[in-house]
Amino acid sequence: MIFLRKLNRFVLLIPTIVGFSCIGTNVLFAEPTWIENQSGSLLETSNWNNGFPSATEAGSITGGTQTISDFTLNDFSLNVKGGTTTVAGIATIGNGTNAVTFNMPSWSELKFTGGLTIKSGSSVNITDGKIGIDSTVASSFDDVTIGVTTDNVANFMTIESGATVTTTRKIRLGREVGSAGTLNVSGMLETSDEHVLVGLMGTGSVNVDGGKLSMTHNNAQMILGDSNDGNCVGNVTITNGGTITGINSFSIGDKSTATGTVTISGKNSGMNVKSSIFVGKEGKGSLSITDGAYISSNQIKIGESSSGNGTMTISGKDSTGTASTVTATDFILVGCNGNGTLNVDSGAKINSKQIMINDTGNGVGTMTISGSGTNVNIDSAFYVGHNGQGALTISDGASVTVGVEFIVGNNKRENSNNILTIDNATLTGNGNHIILGRAQSSHITMRGDNATINFNGRQVCGLAEYGAQDVVFDMEGGAFNVNTTPTTHEGYSLHQNAIQNHSGGTMNIGKSDLQINLQLKDQSVYNLSGNGILNVTGEMNKADSATFNMTGGTLSTNKVNFHLVQEGGNLSPGIVWDENAVYNIGTTTLSDYTLKTGATITLEIAGDTFDQIIVTGNTIFEQGANIELAYDESVLDAGDTFGLFELKGNVTGEEYLQNALSAFDSTTWNVKFDDVSNMVNFTYTGYDPNAVPEPATWGLLSLGVAIFFLRRMKK
Repeated sequence: MIFLRKLNRFVLLIPTIVGFSCIGTNVLFAEPTWIENQSGSLLETSNWNNGFPSATEAGSITGGTQTISDFTLNDFSLNVKGGTTTVAGIATIGNGTNAVTFNMPSWSELKFTGGLTIKSGSSVNITDGKIGIDSTVASSFDDVTIGVTTDNVANFMTIESGATVTTTRKIRLGREVGSAGTLNVSGMLETSDEHVLVGLMGTGSVNVDGGKLSMTHNNAQMILGDSNDGNCVGNVTITNGGTITGINSFSIGDKSTATGTVTISGKNSGMNVKSSIFVGKEGKGSLSITDGAYISSNQIKIGESSSGNGTMTISGKDSTGTASTVTATDFILVGCNGNGTLNVDSGAKINSKQIMINDTGNGVGTMTISGSGTNVNIDSAFYVGHNGQGALTISDGASVTVGVEFIVGNNKRENSNNILTIDNATLTGNGNHIILGRAQSSHITMRGDNATINFNGRQVCGLAEYGAQDVVFDMEGGAFNVNTTPTTHEGYSLHQNAIQNHSGGTMNIGKSDLQINLQLKDQSVYNLSGNGILNVTGEMNKADSATFNMTGGTLSTNKVNFHLVQEGGNLSPGIVWDENAVYNIGTTTLSDYTLKTGATITLEIAGDTFDQIIVTGNTIFEQGANIELAYDESVLDAGDTFGLFELKGNVTGEEYLQNALSAFDSTTWNVKFDDVSNMVNFTYTGYDPNAVPEPATWGLLSLGVAIFFLRRMKK
């Protein structure tokens, strides 16, 4: 200080003073420095040159080879600039505002044998050198490695809430075969390097519990299982609002021997990926998003390569009703060259531009969508078997909405059998197509009272459009509503040798104010049976080689342009659109018609309006056929006559028409065919309560009384 006071008098002494201050024992401007090659406690003052570090004056480790037995920073900051340093035991960067910088030459090493914990308020910056957290050796790479050679519970780094770690280095967990390392992030971890490798050849685990892991490199990649050597395992969990952001590519089960598992749960817990997520890229991968968590990416590929096997599950909501959500701005591929499985359930949601189940044809893709409130919304296309074998099940109140096209079996591929099952769930197509079995063998099943398919598109709706063989659609329940006209084939169409087995539910081809046709092309077959209801507001057309079989069910249509052979079931003009209507009056025109034994026609009479069947060709009535009449006797007078049939061609079996009426109706109606007007007239004779039927008709009369109570009801 004397020199400073007399500085103005002794200017020529300045170089000497400065030189002294740089090299002397009590250095004027020197920072506290660890004594090289000195081992011992970080808190022992005798292990430091130039005094002991403080909160305002950081200490430095600049070189040498040393072992630090007590690495606990509570009251001062530290810079590690070089040397080979081993930290024995538990390392803690304390509870204050400590700042630690690991800015070492690439040749220098820093090893923690008992784990590293960074507590709230502290910050660590790692810019260079070899940082290893392992019980035996330091990292041999210029990076941060947690778990180098050993599988030890002390191989961990924990960043507590309120703490921050920044690094420019690669992060590796589980470097060698048999090693394991764990990274716990409740605070903030930011890396500007290209890679975070979880389970390189050993086992790596990343737990983001309420914290944030951010990658800032333009090509940032997080890889779970990054080596074909060893049995590498990578695990990532994100909970309590934790996030992983900035990743360009995220691979789960990257290499063929790898297993990767990612679990994301809880509201606001999630992951944002700029480009691609691979679930089972070459190895085995699992991704689970539950309890209101989310992920977003441009592309998601599940089971990408031939050895890849991936499973992705999106499930449920949190306690406030926030749905677990997956967003893909481009597409989701389920089964590329490998095996892929995608499960969506319990009110979860997917929003994607496209979904393709089996994209390339060499693998198998399976997707299930289930549960009330579960929704998959696709802006563009949804393919079940895009180039190969795919299976989709929509069930238990779930819904799928597609903006452009929904296609099963999109492109030709040998030995591919696609499966679509809709079980008490809803599929809505608002764009161009709903095509079932377009170019590949496919089996479609629709069942349950609440199963619904809505076609609101513009071009194609039907089966086997592009030459697919072995396409079968089993409609067992629900409602298939063709609400707009498919213009490409002038209606709902069946192609090739496609088969639609309609044994339950309602097929509404058209609406009350819109006529749409049914087209049976090539060798296609439509089988109406059981409790199936087929409503066609337009015309029914078929090729000579196609087949329409009616052995049961109910047919209501405007016009049939082929010979309808009704072997069973019920032909009923007037489509039921209003469930509250007493009568649904309509006219059905047929080219040729055969009503076989056991088959039924139901005709309604509502005052001045009534159902009518017009046959422009030949008509055959077989003995034992049935005609059911629905009417209100209170508005009828004896002698009222209704021309319920107009038969313009040859008629065979008109003598069976009177006996086709029920036992009750046969006593109150007379049926007569007028071959001049071609009309079959039904004349009401009135009900005589005193009339005593023949003994043989008592059994039939009791059935007729039961029908009487149903006459006021809609058919």
